[in-house]
Amino acid sequence: MTTSSSVCERGNGFEVSFAESSILESKEDGEHFLHNTGGFRDHSFEESSFFPHNQTDQLRGGISFNQSVEGLTSVNHLHNAFVAAIANMPTRLQLFEVMDEWMIHIERALDIDRHLDPEIPDIVHDKLHRMLKREYETWDLIKTLYFDRLSEKEEEHPRVPFNQEIDDRFRLDEMTYANAIMHGDKTLQEMGMIISWLELNYSRQADPDLTPKLIAWEQTLDTLKRDKQLKKMGGFMVSEIDADAPFRENKELHPLDADEELRIQRGAFHYLRTGNIDKAVSYLHQSGHIAKAKAILGSIMSQKIASDEDTDEDGTIPTLSHVHQDHMLETPNAKRSKHSYVVAGNPHRLLWKNIAWSICEQDMTSKWERSVIGACCGHRQSMLDVASTWEDKLWAYLKAAVNTKIEEKLINLNTVSKSVNLPLEYFSQALDVTDILNELDASEKKIEFTIDHMFQLLQKCTMKDDLGLFLREVQKNIDSLFGDADHPIILDHLIRFLTHVLLAFAIAELSYNEPLTNLSCDAYVNVLVKNGLFIGIPFYVQKLSSELQTSVVVSQINCDIRYSGDEIRDFLQGAADNMLDVLGIATAIVDKFRDEVEDFDVDMLQWISSCYNLLENQEVVMVEFLRYTVWISRKYLTLGNLDKVKRLTKQITQECITAVDKVYPALVREYVCYREYLEAEDALTLWKQAKTQRPTDQLHNMGDIVLNSLADRALYEKRKRELEITETNWQQALEFYGKVAIEAFMKILMFPDGGWLRDCCNPADHDENMHINAVRRITIKKVTFVVLNLIKERNLADKFRDFVYVLCDGRRRILEEFNSTEIGSIFKVIEEFNKAKSPGLIMLPQA
Repeated sequence: MTTSSSVCERGNGFEVSFAESSILESKEDGEHFLHNTGGFRDHSFEESSFFPHNQTDQLRGGISFNQSVEGLTSVNHLHNAFVAAIANMPTRLQLFEVMDEWMIHIERALDIDRHLDPEIPDIVHDKLHRMLKREYETWDLIKTLYFDRLSEKEEEHPRVPFNQEIDDRFRLDEMTYANAIMHGDKTLQEMGMIISWLELNYSRQADPDLTPKLIAWEQTLDTLKRDKQLKKMGGFMVSEIDADAPFRENKELHPLDADEELRIQRGAFHYLRTGNIDKAVSYLHQSGHIAKAKAILGSIMSQKIASDEDTDEDGTIPTLSHVHQDHMLETPNAKRSKHSYVVAGNPHRLLWKNIAWSICEQDMTSKWERSVIGACCGHRQSMLDVASTWEDKLWAYLKAAVNTKIEEKLINLNTVSKSVNLPLEYFSQALDVTDILNELDASEKKIEFTIDHMFQLLQKCTMKDDLGLFLREVQKNIDSLFGDADHPIILDHLIRFLTHVLLAFAIAELSYNEPLTNLSCDAYVNVLVKNGLFIGIPFYVQKLSSELQTSVVVSQINCDIRYSGDEIRDFLQGAADNMLDVLGIATAIVDKFRDEVEDFDVDMLQWISSCYNLLENQEVVMVEFLRYTVWISRKYLTLGNLDKVKRLTKQITQECITAVDKVYPALVREYVCYREYLEAEDALTLWKQAKTQRPTDQLHNMGDIVLNSLADRALYEKRKRELEITETNWQQALEFYGKVAIEAFMKILMFPDGGWLRDCCNPADHDENMHINAVRRITIKKVTFVVLNLIKERNLADKFRDFVYVLCDGRRRILEEFNSTEIGSIFKVIEEFNKAKSPGLIMLPQA
């Protein structure tokens, strides 16, 4: 690595003394890596840079926007990625790691080729790409600033070396004091972070034509040579090609060289806009503009680097000026060193800045050349002259403000000579972030609240630490904001971003707007369901107001979909993990199925039964499961669908009955009534089946067989005996099943404690009483006529007496369920039966 002595270059009409910058060891990729501080460069390898690097750089992913990522086919993957990242973040301290993970997924989504989503039009894809890029930048800003603001770790800032007035008359160590000022001032630190953020965002844009031209003003030189040979004098072009010629002679370059000059100046400013002064210097060097490159280096602050006695002049210390202090005066605050030391940077920087400022004020200099000098000396207007976006203007304001604030503090510390007075306009640039944003807002036209405006507003509010303003503006303009999302996929990702911004603010305890959070979370739940992420709903529902949580979940349940047991359990587990009312949600979902599904399936009760292991009070789950079982059984009993009722009641275990009976005996009583009725129906079914299997016809047909031989008669007798035995067995089975059926139905009519389905609900609950009474009325009527027909068909007089006795028993109140016509029909059957049994018996007239 070579070094050279301090030199004095003539350029643009002024002389600047400077120390050439050093180049560090090359990186593995072969590029020279230079410490950059936005005009103030730190040559101390151990200390932090002048503008502190983003403290969350260790969290940032290393994927660029142009790097391809395999395995992703749709930007909708972002929904799954965001849900997975935030759902596993229980603490505030993990928020910034989650943001970093989100940013990584956004980078990957930005790399997806548009042809992988053929259904999305190109114009929509471009708008979505811009929105995702703005989202990435916004998350980066939030993470950068609030990580530092919320970090509980106390940083150890370097102290200013002297508490008294500093005697640095020769301005040989400005960087040390500037670093101390920067690290000791929170406002300056944040302004530096914002500048770094703006420069990083700018570096992701497409580069202009940055091809260097090795020979400067080549066309002008050729023209001058040709004119000299032709002895042609005068003209509009310069007669010399030194750097000051256009200003000294007030003439122009060759048109092609003038265009090339403009391109090179724009390229140099591009590198400065990205925060890389070293690349700007290198680019000017490679383009043949050595004087201008040297001029830029004049902005670098001086810094003393202790000399190494064991290192020769061509060794590892990459600096130029060896300064001896033998001639310096020794003071109490500035002891004279016994050894020489090395100074990096420009000890005459203040003089350089004064001259550079005057150049930026000259109209004869091109705006791009002024912008290059202005970016180094802090001349705001020259940077604003080439600004094309809001971000460019903000960068110009912040760059000038930080430059001015540090210079003011250095002057107050007497680290620079007061003999050079900077203009008052320079010091008027020392604005705070809030003042800068207010000035920019005043110059901007009022526009409709769009997605771009939302991102810009959030970035402003993040810089000012006024997130409440952002929430209020979004709430006020939410319709306009959603209206700007002119495609469903754009609206989905807008809702995703807005929801997670609000949740991040709430988790970090920064700001909270309940109505807006409810609106966004509710909308995002719809997005998740649309994208098949049903399991991710509970986390976002938990962020809603308590009175909205259950209704939002229920609204997302599609009654046309049959959810598997695993899906139900996973969803309820997620709800329990997010401290939602699991049982309340489950019962509300079952209620929705009851209301909207005509053919209610037994499997739908899994929503309730799956809560069993999720709640400490498992008896409550059993009560609700039994309650819904009997409620749904009522419906199917009135419709006569006994198969459904059987499937429902089979789900109830003895453990459930025992547990519920302790807290809700009336519910168990109703369940027992239904079970007994089903047992009676099963007995009746067996009797009917037995009745259809009568073998009488087969025995009758065998009487027509002609018995011609002894063998035929023996076979006939054998078959006849078998059929007689079968007939006898059938008669016995029919009598048995008939007896069982009659006893089962009589058991219903003889049900104790007020009768079947009596005292099975709260008397004060009118609707409940009405439903149960309807089931009782329909069932009792059916049971009564079934028993009556069974007794009549089997001609059982003793059973008839028991039946009439039970029927007329006032304790069981059976006749209350019949109207007068039905009662007359019953007693008419009884009268006919008695007449058949006792001829001549005179019956009393009916009332």
